Amino acid sequence: LAAFARRHHDSVTVLPMLLDPAPYRLREHAPQDVVTLGWMGGPWNIERLRSIAPALQRAAARTRLRLRVVCRTSIRIPGMEVEHADHPWSFESELRDLGSFDVGLLPLFDDAEDRGKSPFKLLQYAAAGLPIVASPVAVDRSVFEDGRAILFARTEDEWVEALVGLAGDAKRRAQLGSAARAALERHLTFEAHADRFQALLRRVADDGCC
Repeated sequence: LAAFARRHHDSVTVLPMLLDPAPYRLREHAPQDVVTLGWMGGPWNIERLRSIAPALQRAAARTRLRLRVVCRTSIRIPGMEVEHADHPWSFESELRDLGSFDVGLLPLFDDAEDRGKSPFKLLQYAAAGLPIVASPVAVDRSVFEDGRAILFARTEDEWVEALVGLAGDAKRRAQLGSAARAALERHLTFEAHADRFQALLRRVADDGCC
């Protein structure tokens, strides 16, 4: 996005998508008989979740998993238990939904549209202390380090191995979730960028209207 903007103006400042993590309760990870994979999004994004359906089906054949989908549009995956949550949105309901997940899923397409995204659900999963399995698209890798604060899955096999591995390892889920929350707190909160944002507003005010 910044590269596109610089074609039209030489003064471009990048401020990332930010979130206040305070209202989000950290997930307490413990061994589960059935591990819940969670996905939240609008109906226009459901095709991204459907794109990893074969991997979800294969993972569910190897270990006990359920998929919880918070969306107005439902999805069916043969051989996998799917819970569909369709309810009026509120911030409180969103926090409850996040609290019901053991793992956050963030599948994206490797195309121009998704490469230009700044996924808000990534920040919410991190704030809730969830381990995140994601496509390596539109994620700031200087903040979320692969294998430490997030697991990137590039292929169907990588999705399967990441999900099966997390399902059987509560300690690993806790480590990844804690690291994701810490990365968010260091780099992507309003507090972390308050000085930069204030300086930007002062510079714009001093320079006058474009």
